[in-house]
Parts: sequence; C-alpha cells; structure tokens
Amino acid sequence: MQSFIFWVVVWAAGGVLLAFPNSASLLTQQLHVARVTDFYLILGLMFFSVITFLNSTSTKRTEKRVEELVRKIAIKKK
Repeated sequence: MQSFIFWVVVWAAGGVLLAFPNSASLLTQQLHVARVTDFYLILGLMFFSVITFLNSTSTKRTEKRVEELVRKIAIKKK
C-alpha cells in the first residue's frame, strides 16, 4: 500500500508540474537552469538514480538472506 501511495504522489506531482509550468519556472530561475524542460530532465535523472540505488540495496539484502538460508540448509543436510 505504501508503494502505491508513493507512486500516486509522484505521478500527481509530475502532473501538477506539467499542468502549471510557470510554477516550475520560479524554481528554474532560482537554480539558474536555462529551460523548464532541462529542469524536468534533471529531476527525472535524480529520481531514477535514487530508485536504482534503492533497488540495488534491496537486491543485495535479498541475495544475502538467500545465501544465509542456503548455507543453513547445506549444513543441516551434511
């Protein structure tokens, strides 16, 4: 349920930014970004970088748990 709420918020924020590009232009002026489209691109790259990092961390944690489980099963069978 938490992931659903997260994605609804992300998509809603994206929709608001696309519907009202003038609100994003205030941010782009303060951040010295030339165009609103560049700002959206930067936000997208940052977002997907974070998602990739979280996915990688989760995968490593799962691999570690599977490895520990396989070791326990191998020791019991021996």
